[in-house]
Amino acid sequence: MASPDYVERHGKPEIPADLLHHTCINWRQPGRSTCYKWEFFKNGQWSHVAVAGPLVVSQRDMAVAAALQGVGIAFWSEERLRPLIDEGKLVPLLDDWCGFFPGWFLYYPKQRRTPSAVRSFAEFLRDANRA
Repeated sequence: MASPDYVERHGKPEIPADLLHHTCINWRQPGRSTCYKWEFFKNGQWSHVAVAGPLVVSQRDMAVAAALQGVGIAFWSEERLRPLIDEGKLVPLLDDWCGFFPGWFLYYPKQRRTPSAVRSFAEFLRDANRA
């Protein structure tokens, strides 16, 4: 996603490799030493691109805020950014390369008796994602 101003000044990437020639806003998961490689899916194949840019954030909201100001291209779920897209504040990019997100998965050690806190958390996530 990028602001309309950024797209007007720099154009739209057509394929993920084009991102190497754009200013991208990197995201580094807290506790990790490397930045997230952007993931794409097309024709049954996954690909990854290690993008570059002047800004590395650890909170995705900061990447979105920078993208809104025209700093560069941010990578995040279209579902979460839909209101900003609908308002014309962000432009989706590489739509043909965005795969379907099947949902979240919760992994925890198998135990004879699952602790009630883990069971409650799993039920909470299930209920929250039904909406």
